[in-house]
Amino acid sequence: MFLPDYFEKYSIDKEKALAYGFSKQGEKFHYDQLVLDGDFKLYVTVQSKQVHFWLVDQETGDDYVQLHMDQMVGQYVGQVREACQQALEDIRRSCFAVKDFLYPQTKRLVDWISQHYDRPIEYLWDRSPDSGVFRHQRISNGLAF
Repeated sequence: MFLPDYFEKYSIDKEKALAYGFSKQGEKFHYDQLVLDGDFKLYVTVQSKQVHFWLVDQETGDDYVQLHMDQMVGQYVGQVREACQQALEDIRRSCFAVKDFLYPQTKRLVDWISQHYDRPIEYLWDRSPDSGVFRHQRISNGLAF
């Protein structure tokens, strides 16, 4: 399966998604865009914390099922997957926020630090968007703890 957990730690920011071009129909958010010079159309649907995406071959009108089949390899399939991943990465970066935390204990700890030291958690790295730090307010170079 291609990128099965790509949006697992993310939740949609509804305002950003609508500004990006998503449309809302009931409780669902829909988005589509052309990829690979218009050869394919990527469809993305978000409903109740679940993100689904699929690709349609514009020439035939068929779902491009090879996208999600691990056993399918080759240069062309690789190019299609890379283009799809780049589009999904831009969507995730522009329309989604990192979910607070997977475990309740982590949430309680972060809340305690935030309240006790009056410091918010900061997510500083594009390559590791799930990693956050707290900066020490009394140290001029902003060391993290």
